[in-house]
Amino acid sequence: MAENRSILPSVTTVHKADWRQALKDLEDLQVKQFAVFLTGLSSSERSDLYHILEDMKGIRIPFVHAVSEMTPEEYRYLMDTFGTKKFNLHTLRSWPLKYPLGELTKYIYIENSGVIPTQADLEGFAGLLIDMSHLENTRLSKPKDYQDLMNLIRTNPVGANHISAILKQPVTDRWGFHYDMHRLTDLTQLNYLKDIPDYCFGGYQVIELSNSIKEQLEVIEYIQKNNLTP
Repeated sequence: MAENRSILPSVTTVHKADWRQALKDLEDLQVKQFAVFLTGLSSSERSDLYHILEDMKGIRIPFVHAVSEMTPEEYRYLMDTFGTKKFNLHTLRSWPLKYPLGELTKYIYIENSGVIPTQADLEGFAGLLIDMSHLENTRLSKPKDYQDLMNLIRTNPVGANHISAILKQPVTDRWGFHYDMHRLTDLTQLNYLKDIPDYCFGGYQVIELSNSIKEQLEVIEYIQKNNLTP
């Protein structure tokens, strides 16, 4: 039986996102379930975020983008306090773990960000986190890597997704030449999703945009209205 799927807005902490404002907007809009990306925060900044979250009534955070320096205790805190069920990390080749995580790795999925994951990168982890805009960018710019990645997806569990924008024309910046973008300016930048095979989608489809929470909710409405994801 296919896993139940849900689309989540998120608090992002990179790409010039104002995470403090995002938390306030979530409260004002009475959004009780969302994801959190911790990638742009130091340990002390993560503590600040957690203290604010603890004061928000009735919230659940089922998905978290973790960082390689997190302790096992921090993972367990998120699971026990906010009901986090799944995490993702980049490959350990890109960001080695600072602490052994033991059995916690069964809750962690490896993302197709930066280097293309291999089967060896997934060893001991729960499976793959497929960032859809990274996947589409790879299809458009690196066909061989795309085929390798699709073969990996076909033979491993996909636990969740990140959803961002795809530009009609590529840009060149400090990230190199790419089509994927973590800020959306037109809802049609999501239309690429309808051409991605169903087996690439996991249980949580997480919006990864620096856009406001209100705009993210409009993104979710657009995705659902146009049946862009299964």
